[in-house]
Amino acid sequence: MTVAARPEYTSQGTQIEQARAAHDVMVAMEAAKKWPRDLPQVRADMLTVCQTERVAKTAFWSLPRGDKKLTGSSVQLMRTIAAIFGNMDVGARQLDRNERGRFSEMQAWAWDLQSNFRIAETFIVPWIVDLKNEGSRPAKSEREIRELLSAVAQRKVRVQIANVLPDWYVAEAEDTAMAVVEQRGVPIEKVRADTAKLLDPLGVQMPNVLYRVGRDKWSDTLRGDLAVLRIAADQILRGEASVADLFPPPPKPAAPFVPEVGAKPITQQEAAVDTAPDADLLGEKPKLTPKTRRELMALCTEAGLDPRKDRDRRLRLFEILAQLSEPLTSGDLLSEDDGQVIAALLRARGKGVKDWVAQMLRKDDEERARDLAEPTEDTPPEE
Repeated sequence: MTVAARPEYTSQGTQIEQARAAHDVMVAMEAAKKWPRDLPQVRADMLTVCQTERVAKTAFWSLPRGDKKLTGSSVQLMRTIAAIFGNMDVGARQLDRNERGRFSEMQAWAWDLQSNFRIAETFIVPWIVDLKNEGSRPAKSEREIRELLSAVAQRKVRVQIANVLPDWYVAEAEDTAMAVVEQRGVPIEKVRADTAKLLDPLGVQMPNVLYRVGRDKWSDTLRGDLAVLRIAADQILRGEASVADLFPPPPKPAAPFVPEVGAKPITQQEAAVDTAPDADLLGEKPKLTPKTRRELMALCTEAGLDPRKDRDRRLRLFEILAQLSEPLTSGDLLSEDDGQVIAALLRARGKGVKDWVAQMLRKDDEERARDLAEPTEDTPPEE
């Protein structure tokens, strides 16, 4: 006897909430058509708000990343100017929570209800916490999971808002807020003095400050440098980062080589071996182990990817699941942590992994085709 599968149960409260949400969206769209935004008034309101010090102080983020100094607009600024723009619906939600695979499937969106222009992104968030020493570990508590999901969702929402709002509107808001941060119109000597007073209670060493902005002397700093320092100081005061995170010490110069008396000359081959970088010292993640590699190949076969014919699609699947920023040219370039995450996500889908992978790759193909047809500017880096 064959037992029919029981349909997925949905509570009455959930059904009511779904109907209410759909009704609210229709009402909001009708209201947006009935009362369209007044662009001159929207621009005037945006300029007024972005000129306030309260908004400008939280409008940007700044992080050191090796030799690069990354900076960008904060989600607070994007939400503020989206609210002023009006007739907008933005947010993020959790679509699926997988306890077995320890990941969440989420979606972030921004929707211009007046023009019915909507951009949404669905993404996977493994429950893995990044550590300050470039390592990572599984989230240990429900609080860590909530904070992780919230942080990732906020960054994704910021990007979606920036993609929906007009470029001129976002650029003018950023420039107006940055003018307040840089204190344009105030003599630069006074700006330097005010910035020094802001940094002094934090206990930041002057060599770290100069290394942060790439200057040799304090008198060489420009308004843009001082703005970066003020943004970093505000992040520390708000508890979003520590002094060690935003003001790392400058690297120590290598000591000059002094050969020992009577030492033999070093050949070129020996010099190459002695000066080869140590993976442990560079903080590189452990390479993929043979056991994990075999498991990934087996899981990909279950997902309908032929090991001999579907190499490119398999690598693209790895890029999506591990959220890699650079194209993957070989599976051997995966780290062990990346391999474990990919394997956990594939195992969690069970018998439905084949359809799930096919749908994910099909969606990626459509997005790539759309990007080729309508090229867009690169999105700002995530904080």
